[in-house]
Amino acid sequence: MTWIPVKEELPEFGICVLVALKSGLMTVAYLKDINGKKAWQLYGPIQDYFDLKTEAVTDWQYLPKPPKQK
Repeated sequence: MTWIPVKEELPEFGICVLVALKSGLMTVAYLKDINGKKAWQLYGPIQDYFDLKTEAVTDWQYLPKPPKQK
């Protein structure tokens, strides 16, 4: 999998993806529509720790497929 810069392409709304933040941290997030504007929503409890106005998403990539169950 490769990183996709947000300036080049964005994922579909509601699809969880791995995102790289300006600070160098990574987390899972999804893109949503708020009153006609695109906005990132961090997934899970980590969302309480980041202000996406300063922690801008720079790149994203699809999550890997889960392992096959035996």
